[in-house]
Amino acid sequence: MADYHQIKSGIQQGRLAPVYFFFGEESRPIDTLIRELVSAATDPATRDFNCDVLDSENADIDRVLAILSSFPMMADRRLVVLKSVEKLSSSEMEKLSARIESPVSSACLALTAGKIDRRKKFYAHLIEHSQWLECKPLYENQAVAWVKREMQERGLSIREEAAAFLVQTAGTSLNALSQEMDKLQTYAWNAQAIDLATVLAVAGFSRNYNTWEFTDAVARRDAARALSILRYLMQDRQSPAGMLMDVSRRMIQLLHIRLLLEERIPEAQIISLTGLKPFFARLYFAQARRFNAAELEEAVPILVRADLALKTGWMDPELVMTLVTHDLILGSRGRRFF
Repeated sequence: MADYHQIKSGIQQGRLAPVYFFFGEESRPIDTLIRELVSAATDPATRDFNCDVLDSENADIDRVLAILSSFPMMADRRLVVLKSVEKLSSSEMEKLSARIESPVSSACLALTAGKIDRRKKFYAHLIEHSQWLECKPLYENQAVAWVKREMQERGLSIREEAAAFLVQTAGTSLNALSQEMDKLQTYAWNAQAIDLATVLAVAGFSRNYNTWEFTDAVARRDAARALSILRYLMQDRQSPAGMLMDVSRRMIQLLHIRLLLEERIPEAQIISLTGLKPFFARLYFAQARRFNAAELEEAVPILVRADLALKTGWMDPELVMTLVTHDLILGSRGRRFF
């Protein structure tokens, strides 16, 4: 199976397959590949005559097949795009399957669908007789590599730590990552390499702060910054439960690292054991050293009690987040609320 960039490159170079099938919950890469197909498979001068983009919900399958069989006008090829094939009826699926087994040499057919069950006969048949791609959220390590490759194809370079931070804040959804990269491309179009400072300035879903920055301030024991960001996030109606989950994840990571450091495990081995990327490993090592092991161990029941306070609603959510921030940052140096 070819990946997204291999298929995109093949289309751009004019190596077109007779049938394409793009499916999955990530619409952004599907839309991009369809645009590339329209550009590569048809000439702008005759595109109106030789390019048909149809939706399965409204299109008559017999008409679609007739268009596919018709000769292109003043061109070598016509392109037919049929979207949302999961909306076809069973009989329409059978007709389309029969045609796919013997594609027309003068036409290129591109089919799209949302999330599907690949075990069903129709989809298994499409996959067998097409160049196909499933577009779904990536794992974090895959997403970082995807960001770097995508920015390279846009004519820009992005540093490893900047790409990793973008994935940390935007998540692994290709739709969300593409939106953030659009912003970066507009803002830093002439930069030699997009660095972490640029991502911090541009990304974050157009907010002044994001949850990652709040968590980072807590982990650095910077009370003034953490509380300032917290106030902004609460005004921006961010989820207290989501913020607490991010902080919990970080504190558990720091506890793991701190215990390994106290056992005098080499840092390179800790990186391997924890699966951290080198940039975040350096950051987390520094943060883990700001706490002693006892403080990090005590952070766990503090976070559990704060989570209970949020879920039961017996305390105002902003007050809960303010107090838990106080408890985690002051540690053994101050009176705790949770």
